[in-house]
Amino acid sequence: KNDSYCGLREKGRITIFDITNIQATLDVIHHVWEIYNIRRMLPEEKRSNLSPVRLLLGDWFSISLALEELSSHPAVKASKYLVEMVDIVLNGRDFNVCLWADLQSFNLEAIGMKADKNSRQNFNLLGLGNYYTNDEGVNESYGVLTNMINDHFMVPNKETRTQLLSEFEQLK
Repeated sequence: KNDSYCGLREKGRITIFDITNIQATLDVIHHVWEIYNIRRMLPEEKRSNLSPVRLLLGDWFSISLALEELSSHPAVKASKYLVEMVDIVLNGRDFNVCLWADLQSFNLEAIGMKADKNSRQNFNLLGLGNYYTNDEGVNESYGVLTNMINDHFMVPNKETRTQLLSEFEQLK
């Protein structure tokens, strides 16, 4: 989308996913990975004051689905975007390089992750929900949060799930 994202569009820092120019999206991911790759070659004493690099992947789940459908496209076939994203997710924090993905679900395969119960516990996952009012009334899409809380891999203890769901309903 051509949203501002807190002024990033105005600074020329937004790349809109367009199926007629897939390479642009893949280039952005690769550019951030290249920064990560250069930084990981640094000795430990040179890593302490690295400026933050953040790759924000808005509406990533839908883009991921499109890229999956376009997997035979030459640019997608030549790209290592999922491998690069996994590398950033798992190792980038040590070099102040991170990615944030709006997945509209907690399907980690959209960022190349094949996570199990143990690895899920090591990630800080943010479930997105929204609430807005328009001419037709109130709209909300907090289902992903409810699903995350209800998932026994995310919250193993049933009593804790019940308590969190109750608190979530009050907050909502």
